[in-house]
Amino acid sequence: MVRSLPELPQLQKIGMLKSIFFFNLILILGCWIFGIWNGAHASEKTRKPLHSKFQRIELSGNSPPFLKAKQVREDLEATHWLLKQNYARYQLLKDAGTDWDKIFKDLEKNLLSNPNPPLTHHFQQKLMEALDFTEDPMLKSDLFLQKRHYLRQVEPKAAFYSGVKLVLQKGRHRVLPDLNHAEVANHFLLNCLPKGEMMFRVIGDRSEEPRFMLGRLASSNEKPLDCLFENELGTPSRLQLPMVLNQGVRNQAKNPLYRLIEGHIPYLIWYREGKEDERSTKRFMKLARQLRRSSTLVIDVRGNHNGSFKFIETWLKVLTNNTWENVIVREKQSIPILLGLINRNDWDLRFSPNPLVSREMLDQQRMQLNALLSHFEENEITEKWIETKFLFKGHKDSPKWNKKLIVVANEHCGDGCQFLSALAKQEPSSYLVGSLTGNFPRGFRVPLYQLPHSRILFSINHRLHLNHQEQPVMPSGYQPDYWLFPEMGIQDVLRLAGSL
Repeated sequence: MVRSLPELPQLQKIGMLKSIFFFNLILILGCWIFGIWNGAHASEKTRKPLHSKFQRIELSGNSPPFLKAKQVREDLEATHWLLKQNYARYQLLKDAGTDWDKIFKDLEKNLLSNPNPPLTHHFQQKLMEALDFTEDPMLKSDLFLQKRHYLRQVEPKAAFYSGVKLVLQKGRHRVLPDLNHAEVANHFLLNCLPKGEMMFRVIGDRSEEPRFMLGRLASSNEKPLDCLFENELGTPSRLQLPMVLNQGVRNQAKNPLYRLIEGHIPYLIWYREGKEDERSTKRFMKLARQLRRSSTLVIDVRGNHNGSFKFIETWLKVLTNNTWENVIVREKQSIPILLGLINRNDWDLRFSPNPLVSREMLDQQRMQLNALLSHFEENEITEKWIETKFLFKGHKDSPKWNKKLIVVANEHCGDGCQFLSALAKQEPSSYLVGSLTGNFPRGFRVPLYQLPHSRILFSINHRLHLNHQEQPVMPSGYQPDYWLFPEMGIQDVLRLAGSL
């Protein structure tokens, strides 16, 4: 038996229907708003940051032979983002006036000016050429295309010289007589083309008349200098001057540990790292005590690419009780950089030619990088900088440093050489002689990334080299106070030492 409810008045029914309608409407609107809010939060959680697309590198070598316009734009955008996030000198160069946006816009315009799509290896070439202004040889790119490996990097600056020596007299540079350039002997230099010639200060006979070598500081020797001279009567002469690279020699393991040229001013040549069980190492350490009496000291470390800071530190402790801080390295750390270092680890697992780097060592490094990456993510660390210094503290029983020091170096300059070069720049009445000391630090691993379309592997330097005043050192190294060229040698250095 079914019982029916008592019938409600009509007005009451209408009121109930309105209440139910508005309740359902509010419920629907609430669910819709909650859905949007929840969806936004869910998408926020699942949204990947831009750096996520560069997490893993792909080494199949299946790069496309050419790139479409959209691919060119996106790879340039990715390159700019990677440099901005990871390159240690990015902000430094920006503060010095570099317009990074313009560089990449101009590059895009250049690449897309041709109606035909650019070949991928041409894209790589143009990209690295656009970054030449950084002078940083640690910026490198690798492209694997159809079983070929294209490797390009920013070339470091080096000294190219002409052989023309000049002396500064009354504000003008006069050419010194020379058999190779007799036609402009005693002429005055007016100008050279292309612009960018450099007067390399060299050791002269008289300090009151500075001497120079005419040349150019460049990454490549593209053209000879076209220079205009005039004699005392104002008659002009034009001369084409081919440039020669001032290239240093790298010492070999078979070199002796050191050589001492005795005299009024001791001239010590330190060739390489010493071993503890070598007799010459013990003699080298005893030599420091002998040199305490000398007021001027020359240390020649040209070509010494493997002499360590620890080795020369032990030697210097016998010589002096002074304390020095120099050769500062600042390393940037961030999540994108750690991801790039993990990529480098993958690269080394496949391609590393170094037999001393075992797979177990690389696996251990990968575990450490992953642990550090988790630490950054869990603690929401965006970036931090780690600083390393060469800190020397002499032995308390050694005498106070009271010497005039000359350090002779070239581009093959290891840790010990870098410390001595920095010391020559740091100490008063001391000089650095030779050539640029080269990029530092060396032999370290840099982050590696892959551009999304070209599949180019891009290496980025995340370290800064600073001097004792915490000022950036140019990527090609310390610039000498006096340059040495092939026809100059030990006697020239001793002449400088004797004039101090």
